[in-house]
Amino acid sequence: MMKISVGGRAVAWAAVCLLVSVQPTIGFSILTFKRSRNLSLSMKSKNSFSKSHGFGSGGGRGAAKKPAARSGGWTRKAAKSATSSKTRQCSNSTTLKSESSRSTTGLFTRQGAPVQNVQNYVKAGGKTYNRQGRYIQNGQAYANTVSHNSIQTAAQRVQRTNPAAKGFTYCVEDTQGRRYVGATEHPTQRIAAHLNGNGAKATQQMSALKRVEIVPQRTSQAAYRYETKLYHSEKAKHGGEKVRGAGNTKPWTDSKSQK
Repeated sequence: MMKISVGGRAVAWAAVCLLVSVQPTIGFSILTFKRSRNLSLSMKSKNSFSKSHGFGSGGGRGAAKKPAARSGGWTRKAAKSATSSKTRQCSNSTTLKSESSRSTTGLFTRQGAPVQNVQNYVKAGGKTYNRQGRYIQNGQAYANTVSHNSIQTAAQRVQRTNPAAKGFTYCVEDTQGRRYVGATEHPTQRIAAHLNGNGAKATQQMSALKRVEIVPQRTSQAAYRYETKLYHSEKAKHGGEKVRGAGNTKPWTDSKSQK
């Protein structure tokens, strides 16, 4: 009985010693597990915050710069500045549109072919008709009216379709091929004055005007500069005796008018 008792105490003592030696390890493992779990929860919380604020998967504010770097290194401020610059560029690059009158007399032969040189056609004994086939007795007067209306319409249209223009350069041509180059800030009124015989002295001596071309400019200074350039260009093409304007008020060599 004593042996069993002693043996039982020995076994119990050994069990106590084993428990004491193992307890620190168990406590350390439990502590490590708790710390790992807390760290994992913290990382998940940070990632959730980062994603909800658009920072990306890396978390933290430093990660916010990565998407910008991949898209060319732009920041929001730089992108906004570039957009504003592009808008200003588009606004400044608005194209100005030139206008010209229709080169038609509104007259046709009996067979329906258009008559371009009314004076020579009538002199040759030809008869003129309008688009509806009605006979026009005074073909030249009819053609002049059609041309004047077309010229006035072109002047109104160029001013209406180019609100950004501050000046206009124009060139009018009469039935004898003579040209006058001018510049104005009010094309509708200026062209009307030429048509009514109240314009420049050179146009008062011209025959009936049949065509006009009007070029809009962003400033009145640009319009007057282009007037000189266009004058020399027309002079080089048609000769000095066929072109007036841009300060050249010399009377025409042949001042006969057929208005």
